[in-house]
Amino acid sequence: MDAAIFDFNGTLSDDEGVLTAVFTSMAAELGVPLTGAEYAASFLGRSDKEICAELLRRAGVGPDRLPSRVSQLLVRLADSYNAAVAVEPTIGPGACALVRELHRRGKPLAVVTGASRTTVLPALTSVGLLELFGAVVTEEDVTVGKPDPEGLLLAVRMLGLPEGARVVVFEDSVPGLDAAQAAGMTPVGVRGSLSEAVAAKRGIRLVDALDPRLLDLLLG
Repeated sequence: MDAAIFDFNGTLSDDEGVLTAVFTSMAAELGVPLTGAEYAASFLGRSDKEICAELLRRAGVGPDRLPSRVSQLLVRLADSYNAAVAVEPTIGPGACALVRELHRRGKPLAVVTGASRTTVLPALTSVGLLELFGAVVTEEDVTVGKPDPEGLLLAVRMLGLPEGARVVVFEDSVPGLDAAQAAGMTPVGVRGSLSEAVAAKRGIRLVDALDPRLLDLLLG
């Protein structure tokens, strides 16, 4: 492994429960039925902007009003998310230790996520990780979200990696895994929303969580 890229929600940050609660609450306020199971099946791995837009479409918001309403909903999402993680941080000590050790060993690191900078940057800052990442690519930085590899390829350019660099991508969703494979990178699935069957079908390694015990797997 020459470099590592981390998805944020559900991977680096163990926050899928927080996101499920926030999005189902927002959907209910819009009069849109959305269960936790449906959120996982339909929205996991998609960008915040895409999820907000789809909820608003289901609520009957027309295309002329959609951009402004999406912006409003994204602000509401950030406020609710940041309030929740301020009470209980979702980036655990194991993930922090893995990132710090990879950085100590000189490995270039990046975050590539469909979440907004307004949620990602405060969360990384709160646990002292932000300065360890050479690139943080959020939904504001790309035109197309996962499974398109645009964000991953942008991160590689921002890190200044040479052609042919061996990049490992940690992901917890099918769109994320598809993006990594489309970019020619090596995906590692993080157990949670991913199952053994999904990992086996794609021929990828599935790990229980991010922690320093993965160093042997990554560095050999």
